[in-house]
Amino acid sequence: MDRRSPECTRLVRSVTLAALGLVVIASVTRNYSLVRLAAGVIALYGAGELAAAAGALAKLVWAAPGAVLVAANITVAVHQRWAPPVIVIMILAGSVLCVDCELRSDGRGTTAVLVLLAIGGVYACVPETGHIGALAVGAGAWLVSELLTGERAGPGVMLAAVGVMMWAVVYGGTYRDSALVGGLASLGLLLVEPVARRLPGPPRGLVAERWGRSLAMILLHGSYALLVSRTAGLAPSLARALLLAGPCVLALVLVSRLVLGPIAPDSSASTGTANSRWL
Repeated sequence: MDRRSPECTRLVRSVTLAALGLVVIASVTRNYSLVRLAAGVIALYGAGELAAAAGALAKLVWAAPGAVLVAANITVAVHQRWAPPVIVIMILAGSVLCVDCELRSDGRGTTAVLVLLAIGGVYACVPETGHIGALAVGAGAWLVSELLTGERAGPGVMLAAVGVMMWAVVYGGTYRDSALVGGLASLGLLLVEPVARRLPGPPRGLVAERWGRSLAMILLHGSYALLVSRTAGLAPSLARALLLAGPCVLALVLVSRLVLGPIAPDSSASTGTANSRWL
């Protein structure tokens, strides 16, 4: 994004107003945990928008502060101290992979549906958390806005959504290692699709039309999210959860490559696709 463009100016103003709002909330409620989480989500939104056209390394650098703020807002059991660093890694991965998936969307709700399905996977693992409903409402508003306007919500919204989902997984999965694994793995196609479609393989996928690819992505992701959440997410131990989640992820990568095919090397994000390289 050009820093002198009207879009960048609006982004800076929005983030500034949000930051001022956080100061007011902090001064009134003294709920600094909520403020820290909101600050992390705002930082992720700004990072997604500002680094959308940058390379992978720049995306990671821009997303790091927001990822750390979100992870710092997580309280876990003693035996789950591995969770906050993993949350940071997942958000950083999302800053490259999930954003790439969003940049290639056509603004017709596909990525919003994928996020809704991921939220459903998280709910299947951690139904006791009270934040899933709010997440679903937000993703539903995202879907409706894309259907009405035909415009993408943007990489900032995608990265902020990833951050909130990762926080909700750990918030609701405390003391249950398998729930954390299943919830984190529920991102599914949002993470693996950009990788799968850059792997060597057949020059064409089984589905060629854009609407067909969108439908295939929804079916693949929905099936995967249900499978991984009801197997790995309910496993009796961390080791068993990882053993169950691994094959699910690998199968999703291979099937996605076969069904969706490769990314066109001469495509660009401005037309709803993305270049075959990140760096």
